[in-house]
Amino acid sequence: MFEWLKAIVTLAGRLTKLETELKRTNAHMETLELKFTAALAEIDAETNRIAAVLEDLKGQITGQGIPAVKEAEILALLSAQVTKLKGVGVAPAPVTEPEPVDPE
Repeated sequence: MFEWLKAIVTLAGRLTKLETELKRTNAHMETLELKFTAALAEIDAETNRIAAVLEDLKGQITGQGIPAVKEAEILALLSAQVTKLKGVGVAPAPVTEPEPVDPE
């Protein structure tokens, strides 16, 4: 019976070490999430700034005597780039845990 109790104590010690390591890993992941979110916000701000410059450029191009077809082509290209830039740096939707399935 003493061996059985000794095995339980050993197992409890291992579980405590595992819990400590999981908590340390969780804290590290939370730190990484904060850094990632900050970097994403910075990227978003910068790409939005560039998109605003392109929008301004579109306004400057309009009515400058460029042939209509070429002007439309340039404006369409700039519009497409603005749309792409505004989508960069947008945080993805949070991941949600799936609902548990009732076995019945």
